[in-house]
Amino acid sequence: RAVRAGDFAEWVSPDMERFYERGVRHFEVHNEPNLTAEGFGLSWNTGQEFGEWMLEVIGALRPRFPQALFGWPGLSPGPSVSGIRYDEKLFLRSAGSLVRQADWIGCHCYWRTEADLLSEHGGLGYRYYREEYPDRLLFITEFSNPAAEVGWTTKGDQYRRYYEHLRSQPGVGAAFSFVVSASANFPHEVWRREDGSLTGIAHAVRSRSF
Repeated sequence: RAVRAGDFAEWVSPDMERFYERGVRHFEVHNEPNLTAEGFGLSWNTGQEFGEWMLEVIGALRPRFPQALFGWPGLSPGPSVSGIRYDEKLFLRSAGSLVRQADWIGCHCYWRTEADLLSEHGGLGYRYYREEYPDRLLFITEFSNPAAEVGWTTKGDQYRRYYEHLRSQPGVGAAFSFVVSASANFPHEVWRREDGSLTGIAHAVRSRSF
């Protein structure tokens, strides 16, 4: 169903308050809004409509959380897929200057092969945002290698090198791997299994020398 901005703000406020009281200040407004499953085509039909919805959410939340810094959410990267995703870059272009009205900008970077780790359509997808918004703080709010055929140790080594690469990139405030744990649906991306054991990703990142 279509979700009104005011309703969304009401729904997230209790959980947001728990984090805010503990000192968290950066909050991403929604997630991958260019996906049909996340509201595209129902709650909004263009990037501009989402941007207006986002600003209404921020307007409702900022009086309650005056020190919060609200971010434009990471989009599902890639071209349009019928019934699933609207093209990431077209969505951004449609939003225009509304993107800049967020306090910071999020983006998502995914890859499946070693060659894509440091390619413009893979791990380096954030560079498009850096070029479009050179004066804005970027957070890579999701990254991973979701490929089932790639082993844990290989993924962990890729993540370690990705973190090391990002340390020298100006304007990138943080990068968050998807996903620490999940009870279902993401068996090839978790750092921690449901029995509490760690995958090779966690072990490889922990062994970093930087």
